Amino acid sequence: MPQRWVWWLLCLAGIIVPYWAFVPWVYANGFDLAAFAREAWSTRISQFFVLDVIMSALTLWWAGRMLPRIQLFVLVMVTAVFGVSAALPLYFWFREST
Repeated sequence: MPQRWVWWLLCLAGIIVPYWAFVPWVYANGFDLAAFAREAWSTRISQFFVLDVIMSALTLWWAGRMLPRIQLFVLVMVTAVFGVSAALPLYFWFREST
């Protein structure tokens, strides 16, 4: 399997796996941003994961500034909508294709 396909498969997995936990939460709680923030920041371990994801996203965006603007825009949108787990393989795919 070519390397580029691996990046696409990892990007797809980076969408499916986190949403596997998120969709049932939304189904149970609705799209309640206050409840989401309250639960995300409720314990030290959850704070660790939230801050880790935020720092990973910022680092990814900083590294992505070397990409063409349209690719950087797509990278930022994928990070915002699906998360770092989907955006990081996409970044590597962009890097290989340029």
